[in-house]
Amino acid sequence: MKIGDILVRNGDLSPEQVEALLRDQASRPGKRLGELAVEREWLPDSTVLKALAEQFHLDFMETVDPEHFDEALIRTLSVDWARSHQMLPIRVDGTVSAAIANTDELSALDDAQFRDVFSGSPIKRIGRDRFIRNVLIAIGNSGDAGL
Repeated sequence: MKIGDILVRNGDLSPEQVEALLRDQASRPGKRLGELAVEREWLPDSTVLKALAEQFHLDFMETVDPEHFDEALIRTLSVDWARSHQMLPIRVDGTVSAAIANTDELSALDDAQFRDVFSGSPIKRIGRDRFIRNVLIAIGNSGDAGL
């Protein structure tokens, strides 16, 4: 389901608002519908992020408590690697959860890019789908209206 359809179904936007956003999006390549809705102050970023999580069938977390960070996991990655990817692994419990600063770039990775970026890291083992789930959680935690 498209994010515009989700936002209409949830009562967050009218069909006319979605049409206006789609017209605006067509003239502004690279802009996302949710980003445009936030720019127009039609929606708060948290509403868009919750709709994105719903679109990808993922849980949405408002915040991550520091007590959830796994120090042993953090020590497995080099500081240079974490800085270059603007990522801090949080925990492993069947999947790796991570706090990510540059979510726009990471959420757009296709399978080949994912394998290339995370070659040699524990993140690669979780696979792209689980990683994208965690990226969306990080977007929700960022508080950045532009995401």
